[in-house]
This record gives sequence, structure tokens and C-alpha cells, in this order.
Amino acid sequence: MQDVCDLTKKLWRIYYMSKCEDCIEDLFPYIDEQCVIVGTGKYEYYHSKKKFVRHY
Repeated sequence: MQDVCDLTKKLWRIYYMSKCEDCIEDLFPYIDEQCVIVGTGKYEYYHSKKKFVRHY
């Protein structure tokens, strides 16, 4: 269980504490290829990691 908590903290720090937009690329290794990502805007809906990565 501690591993899950540590990974969650690491991902949270990468996403929220990043000083630059390009730092989001540090999250890419943790995203599954078939993951669906929904953002806060209508246009932020990605059917796969490939489409999400292409946006950045």
C-alpha cells in the first residue's frame, strides 16, 4: 500500500508542482497506452495516450 501512496505523491508533485508546461512529459511513462484522459474543457478528451502525447 505504501508503494501506491508514494507513486501518487510523486505523480501529484510532477503535475501540480511543475514550474514549466513541458514538465508534464515526465508523466508520460506512467500513462497506459489505452488510457482515456478527460480534462476540464470540452476539447480536452483523449482516447489514448498517443493522442494525449500528440497534443503536448
